[in-house]
Amino acid sequence: MYCQLLCGLVQRDEVVSVDAPFASLLVQVIHFLGNYWKELCSNIRSGHVSKWITDLTCRDSVSLILGELNLELADLIEYECGQESWQGIISRLWPKTKCIEAIATGTMAQYIPALEFYSNKLPLVSRTYASSEAFFGGYYEPLVTNYSGLHRCRVGDVLQVTGFYNNTPQFRFARRKNTVLSIYVEPTTEEDLLKALTSATVVLESSDLILTGFTCFGDVSTVPGHYVFYLELKAKVNNSTGDILLDNKLLVECCCVMEESLTSIYRHFRAKDGFIGALEIRVVEQGTFDSLMEYYVVSRGSSISQYKDTYMHKLC
Repeated sequence: MYCQLLCGLVQRDEVVSVDAPFASLLVQVIHFLGNYWKELCSNIRSGHVSKWITDLTCRDSVSLILGELNLELADLIEYECGQESWQGIISRLWPKTKCIEAIATGTMAQYIPALEFYSNKLPLVSRTYASSEAFFGGYYEPLVTNYSGLHRCRVGDVLQVTGFYNNTPQFRFARRKNTVLSIYVEPTTEEDLLKALTSATVVLESSDLILTGFTCFGDVSTVPGHYVFYLELKAKVNNSTGDILLDNKLLVECCCVMEESLTSIYRHFRAKDGFIGALEIRVVEQGTFDSLMEYYVVSRGSSISQYKDTYMHKLC
């Protein structure tokens, strides 16, 4: 990621789109840039790649693109990244960018406000696909195969056909397969959780906060059990420490609007029968979800482009 950003900054006038497989990955790239922009500027200013980039093939390739020292470009990037607010940072660093290309449907929709903030609301374009032989209203799980069809991988997403463009089915993300959160007998899907988080995002934005990541689980260690949401927040305006000031009233309001946005079955068992306890929000440190991603990518040797945050946990 570091080398890709370095090359992208050096060739900033040639970049016409910023893309990643998932919207969440683009947000993580912006966070990575926030942590390493000073070192990137140093590389551009000196014309040398950081010594901790040890892959010789990678170093040689990046060095060819980096070229000689470029004081003017380093000063420009330093000025833009040193601003209090990073609103429109994508457009400021890559001024010819016409759109953001990433999957931003389903649970990835939670990252749309953050991408709009960082890009000054550049058009957000999802990648294309080809499909046929589906029925209106039907639910399908995508299956990835090789050309011969002998090797198959189940994605785990459940899609619903909402219409057709000519003969091509149009889908909406319905939920992840076998991901239902329940304390009593209420079925709460990822779609329900995303709807609740969308309501909370409106409240957070009123206090100039951005939701950058979340996960949740059903805590049955209490009586009655209740939903626990872990949220990672970031201030729209940077400060010297990077800390954010949280008001308990703000978090209480978020809890209230989230509960109101959940299903009628949840609200019935929550308010009328008391079988479900009050929803709880726990705010984690900035960078928590990035650290989790790095742990799984490094320990399992996976590709960062294929990583997805787990939005729902079940404790055994």
